[in-house]
Amino acid sequence: GTEKSIDTSYIFNGVNKVWLRKVADGASIPDSFNVSSVDDDGTGQIGVNISNAMSNALYSITTSIMPAGNTTVIGTCEINEFSTITTSAFDAETAYVNSANNRTDFDYAAGIAVQGDVA
Repeated sequence: GTEKSIDTSYIFNGVNKVWLRKVADGASIPDSFNVSSVDDDGTGQIGVNISNAMSNALYSITTSIMPAGNTTVIGTCEINEFSTITTSAFDAETAYVNSANNRTDFDYAAGIAVQGDVA
């Protein structure tokens, strides 16, 4: 076959610049990339500190949760709207909503990824 090449900047620009796996205890991350540390800010709340800063605070953050078999609620991982997203940190929180529409912070395991440009 014919060898093909691709510009490395195309590959670099299309990959996650930060990612982490948060365990349900809220205080530890078993694996991550470009994360210097996390803060356990309370039940379901985590602060993520980025090792190599992003070029601006307008990056995209993608989240998911692992609800551990709980099928009676809707779980979510959200970026905390009341916190400040900076080039080197952001806050996220995991929670659930039950059939009575009550929202409750809860320590779910979660995956978080950041897309954007590194400074």
